[in-house]
Amino acid sequence: MRSALASLPLLVAAITSLGGCLSDDPLASSRTSLTQRMDAHHAYTYVRTSVDGWIRAGRETTVTVLDGKVTSRKYRAWTTDFDTNKPHDTESWTEFGPDVGSHTTGHPASTLPQVYDECDHDVLDLDRTKYEVTLKLDAQNLLAECSAWQKGVEDGGSQGIWLTSITFGDVVPL
Repeated sequence: MRSALASLPLLVAAITSLGGCLSDDPLASSRTSLTQRMDAHHAYTYVRTSVDGWIRAGRETTVTVLDGKVTSRKYRAWTTDFDTNKPHDTESWTEFGPDVGSHTTGHPASTLPQVYDECDHDVLDLDRTKYEVTLKLDAQNLLAECSAWQKGVEDGGSQGIWLTSITFGDVVPL
């Protein structure tokens, strides 16, 4: 009994690092939740963010999908002034319809299933001896973070997906 109790904190830590999901394959479980949401709604919007703390800069891309097709993409990049500690935008744009994907900056104009595929193939498949991999799901069992940090690299070395918002609805304004 004592050895079973001693391993309890490790189990709790493993579950926490996977967003509280008890599934053997938390990403597959999250895909099921995503599919259920997409089946119930014709449209959704998500926000994908990247922040570089070393240079105090970031970017976010808002993607709107209607009936499985990306219909708009909005991008904003910012940096924070070291002296005033105030952020200011360095670039912003919005694409609609056939222009979606025309800018080279910003995260890709992907549907959420494509983002899940990116997580599965580009992050979760990385060599765990070289990368610390994190998978986090939100309270609705949807993808929130799928990232990897290169071990031994102090000034970055990170890659992945950070979703700060996923909103489902029949009409999603940008």
